[in-house]
Amino acid sequence: MRISENGLNLIKEFEGCRLEAYLDPAGVPTIGYGHTSGVKMGQVITQNTADEYLRDDCAAAEKNVNGFDAKYHWNQNQFDALVSFAFNLGSINQLTANGTRSIEDISAKIPEYCHAGGEKLNGLVRRRAAEKELFDTPTEARAEGDRELDQEAVRSLQEALNADGITDADGKALVIDGIKGPDTTAAIKKVLLLSGAFDMFSARFTVGSTGQTVKWLQMRLNTVIGPQIVKLLGTEYGLEADGKFGNDTRLAVGLFQEIRGLKLDYKVGVNTITELLYTA
Repeated sequence: MRISENGLNLIKEFEGCRLEAYLDPAGVPTIGYGHTSGVKMGQVITQNTADEYLRDDCAAAEKNVNGFDAKYHWNQNQFDALVSFAFNLGSINQLTANGTRSIEDISAKIPEYCHAGGEKLNGLVRRRAAEKELFDTPTEARAEGDRELDQEAVRSLQEALNADGITDADGKALVIDGIKGPDTTAAIKKVLLLSGAFDMFSARFTVGSTGQTVKWLQMRLNTVIGPQIVKLLGTEYGLEADGKFGNDTRLAVGLFQEIRGLKLDYKVGVNTITELLYTA
């Protein structure tokens, strides 16, 4: 991934820009947004050059954040916030506890990094607050009006809901038309799929929800994020579409929620089902 213009603007807001070379507190010739490579005193650059230097200087931070993507599957806002964090502090290794913290824990820890020289600095408090706000903001691409629904996915969901006896608000079966209208939306709102309890002996979650809607969920997850599921589970074909919400399905749901920036609760309700109706 690469940092977006939104992420660059966040960095610019807190770094500040000087178009004429100056000595930083360590006596290093610096220009633009903290650029030091090859800078000589007396050098003057344009704003466009300063922007180019900044993007180039983000490469190390981008590489650091991308190093954790296989675990966290950052969305663009999370990635941008963390590149800003790493650009300022050098890396996100400590923030993520080398990849052992959850997304929620990382978000909660961001504001703690606001000290320098043993003192709490208002500028860092404001920067961390802005990074956390961006990190916690769902990506705009998830707005329903921005994308087209996959009609075949809607159609197969309607069939699964009917098979499980999940009806519209009036208790009627759904019309199989591939349209997510009021009746289908009402039926989706009745759905809550989840795994069973955690079994200490097998160290796995037991089967909870079952049925055709669970089978639809498994097949849809394979369609939308199949390669990531294969990598996560170490299987050849992804999830087994057996209609049983067990440990593997729970893990795949969590992975999908992380990728799409949804609340990570490993449960499948209206928000996760609706997001699954889009391919990207």
